[in-house]
Amino acid sequence: MAKKNKESKTQKKQYKQSAGTVILKILLYLLGFPLMAALVALNSMHVIESGLSYGFWVFGGVAIVVLVTLIYFVVAGITGHISKKAKTVKGLRGATAALVVVSVFLTTGLWMIIDKVMPPILEDATDGTITYEQIKENYNAQADVHKNLLDRFIELNVANGNLPSKDSKVNPGELTLEDYLAQGYANPEVKELLHSNFKSLDAGYKSFKGPWLPLGNDNRLTVPVIVSLILAERETTDLPYTLVLERKPIPVLTDETEGTYDDGTVRGDSQETVQWSIMDMQQGTMVLDLGGMLPDMPKPLMQIISGLVATYAPDILTALNDAIADPALAGSPIYIGLDMRNDGLAVNITPTSDSRGVWDYMHMAWLNSNNLLFMVVSLFPDRNIFLYFGGIVAVLSLAIGVLREKRFKKDEPVEQPTMPAGGPKPYPENDNLVFENRYSQMMYQAAKRKQYEQQQRYW
Repeated sequence: MAKKNKESKTQKKQYKQSAGTVILKILLYLLGFPLMAALVALNSMHVIESGLSYGFWVFGGVAIVVLVTLIYFVVAGITGHISKKAKTVKGLRGATAALVVVSVFLTTGLWMIIDKVMPPILEDATDGTITYEQIKENYNAQADVHKNLLDRFIELNVANGNLPSKDSKVNPGELTLEDYLAQGYANPEVKELLHSNFKSLDAGYKSFKGPWLPLGNDNRLTVPVIVSLILAERETTDLPYTLVLERKPIPVLTDETEGTYDDGTVRGDSQETVQWSIMDMQQGTMVLDLGGMLPDMPKPLMQIISGLVATYAPDILTALNDAIADPALAGSPIYIGLDMRNDGLAVNITPTSDSRGVWDYMHMAWLNSNNLLFMVVSLFPDRNIFLYFGGIVAVLSLAIGVLREKRFKKDEPVEQPTMPAGGPKPYPENDNLVFENRYSQMMYQAAKRKQYEQQQRYW
């Protein structure tokens, strides 16, 4: 009876030790890749919210951490199976080493490869306008940039009637501006308008030739460059461009002027082709401030001059702009106007891009591939977390291997005696087996005794 109680206590102790080992092993697993995946998902929320209308593209970073987590657990299962089948400690430690190596490769190793491969790919895809370092340093700010590209595009095209809305008189629809902003790229009309109108702008950009062309993408677009590109020979491609309402900037802006654009005229064919000037490749109005060039003069005289300009300048500027738009010159409107607000004087050179509902060429090219760029940006919330966890998951994997080895030593099977090469001595009392020495006989007897006791407990 006492012997049975002792065996029962031993079994309970072994069970508690086994349960404790399992719980500890589960905890070690959870503190590794699952915890890393949770932190990546939390760190990716701003990027995901910024580009949510692009669907699965914005979940690229989360998809990668889920994938590497699954790979790790598959490898952990395989190495665990190998450990159970291992005949020696050396074999078990080999499985542990494999798990550690895989854990480091899936974290630190993966981002070492990305840091090497991604920069030239990104630079080539964006012509150097977006750099790897730029996204790496502040991926949340870059996500805001790409969100604002889409939001501003929607605002411009609701304003000019390209997107039907409840507030539009020329193209009424069921949705409001807020509805379009909420749906974003998921709205089929927004998606179609974006890509179709970019094709026309892209064809206009490619029609320019010469070394001055890259200057149309940045702030080096000076007046001499404009003139050179306007007068340069071009080969244009006529592509349909969706534009419901054609609006023009008001030629002379004064303190009494309301807004900066006229009410516009509805085009007879909303799919009619349009031509593009080099100014359309750069966003916004080019302002030449002339205020410092004028001598100080009495205010009454300034008011007289302003009145004359406001009376006669609009007709002159309208005729000038029509001449510039002639196919023999720019081929596309470039609106020259005067800004006399706040007692100042400036010459405004305004492209058609705003009124037509597009960004400058560089940002429209980004917007046309915004889904891919959001996918790239979504990877970067992973980066620092992966690098930090590289060492952590390696240590945790090693600890899991130690627990496996500890259990291996507890359950290590007794090696069966082998037949000696020569000089055996018979022991008939031991199943007529032949042993090399007395120690082999004792080991065999102990194994038989253990087997007998296990059978007794079973029955």
